[in-house]
Amino acid sequence: MAKRIPVWHDTKLARIDDEVAKRGPLAAKAFPGRAAIPMKMLGLSNEHIIGCYEKPSSAKVGHYVPGSRIPILSDDALSFEQIGDGPLLNLAWHISAEIRTYMRGRGYRGEFLDIISPGDFAGSP
Repeated sequence: MAKRIPVWHDTKLARIDDEVAKRGPLAAKAFPGRAAIPMKMLGLSNEHIIGCYEKPSSAKVGHYVPGSRIPILSDDALSFEQIGDGPLLNLAWHISAEIRTYMRGRGYRGEFLDIISPGDFAGSP
């Protein structure tokens, strides 16, 4: 695992940086507390993420991602016109299918980018 983490770090950050360079800061979906760890490891800030969107009833709405100025906002404030075809950065990688189903139900038709994907730690080194 120690050899795979740097590969994940470099690959994932390069992908996020590439998308940010093309589109500007990304919208993120969900903020489970466990997402603070990969976000910190990647050094993500409000230069990478415009906001983390949660269900409107979430007690997290109106606060910030810990240690950052990334606001946690209601899904009701998420404009699909603003983010276009994405990608939408999914911070709740452990329930990726549920997030995709929920967002498709809300009308999002773009791409998803999980902060941790199933293949990120598979194979070599």
